[in-house]
Amino acid sequence: MPPAKPRAPDLGLPFPGPPGPLKAITAVAGGCVGFYRLTDPARAMFTGVAASLPCTDIRFPVPVWVGHHARNGNGEMAGPHWMDNAGHMIGPVCSTNTRAVGAVHQGATQGMFGHSARFFRRSRVWAMPVVAETCDGVLNDITALPVTPDHPIVAMNAATAGPQAEGSGGGGDSGQIDPRYPVAVQAVERAVVTGIMAWEGVATARPRGHIVAGIDTARRAALF
Repeated sequence: MPPAKPRAPDLGLPFPGPPGPLKAITAVAGGCVGFYRLTDPARAMFTGVAASLPCTDIRFPVPVWVGHHARNGNGEMAGPHWMDNAGHMIGPVCSTNTRAVGAVHQGATQGMFGHSARFFRRSRVWAMPVVAETCDGVLNDITALPVTPDHPIVAMNAATAGPQAEGSGGGGDSGQIDPRYPVAVQAVERAVVTGIMAWEGVATARPRGHIVAGIDTARRAALF
């Protein structure tokens, strides 16, 4: 078996709190993650869709508490206004590449209607999925627009709980600028101590550079 890749503590990154038992966002009870990868080196295609959503009875979705934080203003996200106004949402949180946000939002909405048709027909409830982007246009031909509305539906249908394979998924399928350092939206969770121990899950995308928290992760990873 290939040796395990170094994790954040191995590289000296000063993230607070111990990692969760699964070392994945699914350490948060009730969370599921699914992917659809579009990979074709001959066409410079390295992209896809990732979908995180509650593992509940999708016929009758239940709102969950949510929040978001923008690291910088250079990016696109569909759906955060409702998170800010209501503090809760139903449906998936998806990630994809910068130019596929519209297609994924349409597909995720269609997926919500397909999964919960009776619920949306009988309830005055907004279908408001959240779709965020990461720019994978260095390794991936982002102008080809390979992501279609069908792909987030496949990712939603494939969502599972429990341990998750590490590595890329969604936008940046082989890394944003370097295939040695892939994006891993599903492998972020930390313990949060607020009188009791709880797990906090965060969907994120790796920065475009190798410097994280002032540490040259590329240089340190080369030691492993």
